Amino acid sequence: MADSGDVRKIAVVGSGIMGTGICSACLLGGYEVVLSDIDSNALKNSRDSLESIFKALETEDGFKAYVSSNPFIGHFSSVDFTELKADRKKVGVMADGCSADEIMGHLVCEVDLQKAVSDVDFVIEAVSEVLSLKQEVFRQLGEFTPSHTVCASNTSTLPVSKIAKLSRRPENVIGMHFHGFTQTFNRLVEIMGGEKTAGKSLETGKAVGQSLPSVGGERLVVVLDKEAEGFIANRIAAPASIYSTWFMDKAIERGITFEQLHASGRDMRGADYVGLDTAINGAISYQENISSDFGPSKALVELVKQGKLGRKTGQGMYEWDESGNAIIKETKVEEKTLNFLEEFADPEIVMAARLNEACRLLEMGVVKGCGVITEVERIGEGHEGIFDLGSDKYREWAEKLEAVAEKIGKPYLKPCEMMRSGKFKDYP
Repeated sequence: MADSGDVRKIAVVGSGIMGTGICSACLLGGYEVVLSDIDSNALKNSRDSLESIFKALETEDGFKAYVSSNPFIGHFSSVDFTELKADRKKVGVMADGCSADEIMGHLVCEVDLQKAVSDVDFVIEAVSEVLSLKQEVFRQLGEFTPSHTVCASNTSTLPVSKIAKLSRRPENVIGMHFHGFTQTFNRLVEIMGGEKTAGKSLETGKAVGQSLPSVGGERLVVVLDKEAEGFIANRIAAPASIYSTWFMDKAIERGITFEQLHASGRDMRGADYVGLDTAINGAISYQENISSDFGPSKALVELVKQGKLGRKTGQGMYEWDESGNAIIKETKVEEKTLNFLEEFADPEIVMAARLNEACRLLEMGVVKGCGVITEVERIGEGHEGIFDLGSDKYREWAEKLEAVAEKIGKPYLKPCEMMRSGKFKDYP
């Protein structure tokens, strides 16, 4: 394994939700960090958010108040704070006695990208999920960074080889996906190379990932054997979105509101939280790089046209308050909604689509066995692995996928040979 001691200074490019979260992990990891964004206001907001995170980690009351305000990390309110503060794998340099102010002293915010990356050892790009934008960033990184610098993209859906296309040093470019919305708390980091990525670059990325603390526990850093859009966690979830997108648009066409869909048990806050524009960009990426059967929801496209992007604009599928929390109204599920669910809803389709895509990753050689995927699901998603759930139901689920693929005209959902035959059981 490469020694993360070779990396002392990290630049994070992009100061949105992901960039800010990644920056927090790097600072807690003891690195000198430069946060870069062309928007000075965005940098200020990110700096304020970072200070809030570190201040929250200083006291038990502050910590509980902070996590309780976020639905994605509220369960951390029950942790033993004394044990947490003493664990370097969870709070990094704070376990050594560093204060929030001292940690913030290792952060520089810079609007000029050339200045930001001129002397760094590692770069993590976290700009919008648009290929042309990322390619331009990496073109500049190839020009402005030192020759030894490894440049990582936090892409969640795009091919690394395409991102690196305009870079002068594609051998230094890796994909490094930090899974989840809150990188001070989430544990999973997935890494993959492109067609020209050097093995040393992958080793450096793995070492950096393993060095970053997480309140959730020791990081799980997985290096893929082969490039695959979406890595593992997002990729196995992606085909289910083909079905859920069709389901959502069908519901909206029938006059069923987002509020009614939530009341019926469909929690859609995740897309609103990261931004509906980001969700749409991801769907378009899959559509262009995997299958034309992917694509954004018509309903979400309409919301974005109206400027309703979710949490960051205060309105999306949900309304959001000034504290960044979705406003959930107590609503009775209407008979029209119940009838729609009875006609179209089948939660096993989502599970079947996950199993099918996990089998595809095995067929493609992205990973060598089921165990890696199961660990990614357990640590990254917090639930039982799909191979375990589907070991006795794969035949039934394959039939369901055949039927739904025909019904909604999406052949990508048809079961692959490994799922249909159950041969995934031969790859533990």
